[in-house]
Order: sequence, then structure tokens, then C-alpha cells
Amino acid sequence: MAIFYMPPRLPHGIFFSRIFIRHGSTKYEPPTGNLWNVAPGKKYEPEGWEFMWKWGMMGGLVLGTVIAMYRPDTRIQTWALEEARKELEEEGILERRK
Repeated sequence: MAIFYMPPRLPHGIFFSRIFIRHGSTKYEPPTGNLWNVAPGKKYEPEGWEFMWKWGMMGGLVLGTVIAMYRPDTRIQTWALEEARKELEEEGILERRK
């Protein structure tokens, strides 16, 4: 039976106050009730990095999918099947493939 040491837990108020003291205060924006902080009737204006991130992410996923689809089959089962088929063809048990 293993014994694990669990450090004593601090109350959340003490923990978070220590973080803010070390890292400085954060800007608090009160909730507005709007989705993505865009008022109804206004058009969302994307930031400069969003377009590049969307195309880069989707392009990377498509490229990764294509590479995964066309990579060579290097499984041991495939190699063993081909070797067994060659041996059986040499012995005359199987007909030769065309």
C-alpha cells in the first residue's frame, strides 16, 4: 500500500490573493450580457491574427489528413503477409499473382 503525501489545501481567497500579489492585478471587465462582447445589431470585426489562425489551422489539418492517407504501409502484419504469400507461391501452394 502506497502512502501519498497531500499538501494542506489553502482557502481559495488566500491562494488567489497570492497570485495577484505576485503577478500584478488583472483588468476586470464586468459582464455585458452580449455574446463575445458584441452589442446586438453591430457586426463583429475580427482581429488581425484570427484570419491567419483560421486558415493556418484548417490548412494544417487538411495537409495532415492527406499525408496520413497517403503514407506508406509499414505495419509488420502487411510485411509478414507478403512474405508468407511469397513462400507459399514458391512452394506451389498458392497460384502466382498477376
